[in-house]
Amino acid sequence: MLEHYLIGTYTHHTSQGIYSVTLDTSAGRLSPTRLEIPIQKPIFMTFANNGILYTIDKLDQDHAAITSFKEEGGHFTRLSSVSAPGTTTAYLAIDEERQLLFSANYHMSTVTTYRLDGQGGMQKADQVLKVGATGPRPQQELPHVHFANLTPERRLVICDLGMDQVNIYNLTDQGQLKLVTTHQDQPGFGDRHLTFGRDGRFMYLVGELSSKLEVLAYDQENGELSSIQTVSTIPADWTAHNGAAAIHVCHSGRFVYVSNRGENTIAVFEVQPDGRVKHIQSVATAGDFPRDFSLSHDQKFMIVANQNTNDLTLMRRDPATGHLATIQTGVPCPEPVQVLYWK
Repeated sequence: MLEHYLIGTYTHHTSQGIYSVTLDTSAGRLSPTRLEIPIQKPIFMTFANNGILYTIDKLDQDHAAITSFKEEGGHFTRLSSVSAPGTTTAYLAIDEERQLLFSANYHMSTVTTYRLDGQGGMQKADQVLKVGATGPRPQQELPHVHFANLTPERRLVICDLGMDQVNIYNLTDQGQLKLVTTHQDQPGFGDRHLTFGRDGRFMYLVGELSSKLEVLAYDQENGELSSIQTVSTIPADWTAHNGAAAIHVCHSGRFVYVSNRGENTIAVFEVQPDGRVKHIQSVATAGDFPRDFSLSHDQKFMIVANQNTNDLTLMRRDPATGHLATIQTGVPCPEPVQVLYWK
């Protein structure tokens, strides 16, 4: 069985854009990567259900865009672009039912909604500029929106790394936003990314600056969050730099995975009946600065993007225990920062 993935990259050095890699699940091997779309700084992408790819696209030092593509005859054709003022956006997500696109802009401290026309076109609907007191760490000189996606009941939730916050917004069919609740974390937590458990009752939030995983009970009725547990993603005796990055929950909801940039590991947590987590394993990524990873479509493998060593690592996953085992290292890929399932 072959599974195909797209790899988003920085283009500071040798990368030329978006690459692809194929996972042979029978052999447990990754193919060599190949360039699919020449484009500048495509650090985050997302697919719509109709197969249209939306990606971040840097135009020059001060201007960025979101650009859409459609695969036709084995090649990606550019459809449309919309300006995203300032430097590059950090995250994209789609609301299929409302036909909306969300973008989180780290440097501009904004979350923006766009209406989609189903053909790759995008029209700005609303934007929120984050302002307010920020955290104590050097990376928190401004609000920094790092994540924007849907809650289980289809509100919009964002992570603000600069303000140590999670914000939840009501969302109209036209893409208008209205703040509902704010969860304030401890100073310096550095809220980066989050995901929900299978039944939507618990949120799993990763703090980049604190290297911590927070478990929160989520009330879908009113959007309220209550912290019930915070654990470290690295050992207590780790003193060198580390920045927690990606977080994903497996399809069964039984295991949570977090990447550590610095310690260069994937931390594995088992979800307990009350939603809390228990650390059960940390596996070296065999590469430096694992910014992102993806569980395979069949949930039996994990592909890790090691940004600073310009390579990918393949791990085998045991769906019963959640444990990981490295089986392939050093697959060349320039400046990889996102792994996205394609087909």
